[in-house]
Amino acid sequence: FRFTRRVLQATIGGDTNFTTQQVIDRMSDCVRIAARAEGAVVIFMGVGRAEAISREMIAAGRASDEPVTVIARGGSADERVEETSLRDLPVLLADVAAWTPALIVVGSVVNLHAKLDWFERT
Repeated sequence: FRFTRRVLQATIGGDTNFTTQQVIDRMSDCVRIAARAEGAVVIFMGVGRAEAISREMIAAGRASDEPVTVIARGGSADERVEETSLRDLPVLLADVAAWTPALIVVGSVVNLHAKLDWFERT
């Protein structure tokens, strides 16, 4: 975990915080801590908990209109990428089966999507 975080910090130039659904099951502490951290928050396996993620992150101080990108089945021919806000995340992910497996990326780093969209351009 620490090695991966350092590599990503070097790559995108900022703090990146990772969590998984197993951690989200203990939502009150882990997601609030991640929400208060500066930089992006990347959540693995959290699609089924989108409503709780949104609610807890906003309660912890993240802006309701903060940008969020969801990447389902990343790197495959069935990849799906959508952008939304933290407030509207539960609406986007209402159909859990259509979005799993996925990463949920919260923070301004998602604004780099257009620049880094190499998958769609090839």
